[in-house]
Amino acid sequence: MKRENMAKKSVKWLILLAILGCIPLITNSYHQYLVNLIFVNFLVSLGLAVLLGYCGQFAFASAAFLGIGAYTVGLSMVHLKLSYWLGLFLVVPVSLLFALMAGIIGLRLSRYYLAITTIAFTLAMRFFYVNGGGLTFGPSGFNIPVPKIWGFSFNSDHRLYYILLVVVTILSALTINILRSKVGRAFIAIRDKEEAAAAASINVKNYKMLAFIMCGVLGGVAGGLYSVVVGRITPDEFGMMQIIFHFMIVVLGGLGSITGLMISTIVITLLPELVRAVKEFQEIVYGGVIIIIILFAPSGLYGLIQKYSPFKFREKLQWKP
Repeated sequence: MKRENMAKKSVKWLILLAILGCIPLITNSYHQYLVNLIFVNFLVSLGLAVLLGYCGQFAFASAAFLGIGAYTVGLSMVHLKLSYWLGLFLVVPVSLLFALMAGIIGLRLSRYYLAITTIAFTLAMRFFYVNGGGLTFGPSGFNIPVPKIWGFSFNSDHRLYYILLVVVTILSALTINILRSKVGRAFIAIRDKEEAAAAASINVKNYKMLAFIMCGVLGGVAGGLYSVVVGRITPDEFGMMQIIFHFMIVVLGGLGSITGLMISTIVITLLPELVRAVKEFQEIVYGGVIIIIILFAPSGLYGLIQKYSPFKFREKLQWKP
């Protein structure tokens, strides 16, 4: 039975990947760009979901890690003349280092103090990008060279999509498997009651640190992907608006739900495009939709779907208000 279930799951995943692989065949350049943004936003929000939704740490450093990843890749290509692939590989140890620093701070602070400190960390990184002179190219930013491999140039959104598909699929699968293991259960125990988790012999400090590392690495790699998707990065892209954007995706999806995170990433990424026709009232419509979701779906979009859908869902919502 186990082998049959595993075989069925493998077939389903292969079919899904085959469908995803065909997306560039039916999209124009702009629509493909939006699809690429959805992949990037999902990966960085997945990191925040691990830290906030599963481990319950009020840390908002996702925008900082996104910027660290983007600037690491971009500056390594421009200043050090490294290939994109080496730059993306370099993102992992750099993000890990910053995540360890954030984790050390996180072990000393909690809730609102942690939130304020991590927001300050994000703003400090933006200040560095703006005032970095020739190193970071200041407030105007800089262009990202086109990735190449064996003479093949990823010079279009359709070609870049396949890089995103491979990287995001691998990292998402690894993260989901970790969250479904005893590590994920330890995260939830810490989120629900830290003292009780410690009494149950769960090493709270180590698991908190692991959550920060996962958030940092996922956000950093997402930043490395984001740099080539947009083609040019500036400090303004990694400030408060990104913090709010990632927070909305995680909360509106339903804390502790990967399926909900996928749904909310698509909705929040595409919503500005859907209300573009009413440009004068764009912010009002955008904010109104979010308020309606919060009022009528406090468990997030996934919780709303679970409540009113006639179908049963295998994934349980790990958090309810």
